[in-house]
Amino acid sequence: MEAALAHLAAAQQALAALDLAALSGDQLLELAAALETDTRQRASVQHAVVAELEARGVAGELGSASTAVVLCERLRIGRREATGVRHHITDGLMLRPTMTGPLTGPGTAGSSARGYIRHR
Repeated sequence: MEAALAHLAAAQQALAALDLAALSGDQLLELAAALETDTRQRASVQHAVVAELEARGVAGELGSASTAVVLCERLRIGRREATGVRHHITDGLMLRPTMTGPLTGPGTAGSSARGYIRHR
């Protein structure tokens, strides 16, 4: 995990250091498209993390009433955002085990992971 986060920080620094004025219009559009896809893919990863927190019962381990409360405190976000965007959307996107064991889902988890779905 530490290596992935280091790569993430390095990529963010490289993007922030870009001289946008030196890019052509096509390059700016390519960058905008790549950033949008990245935003969507990151949302998918974040939803997977929230789903794992929920599945493991981390909120209970920490003595919190819910995953949304933990997210409010740790991420410094509002209750509405934690409950709506970061918590409930996960239910509709992520694959989950059935009573017989295999993973099932509505078919959107893969599209979300590839950045095809916009998360609000």
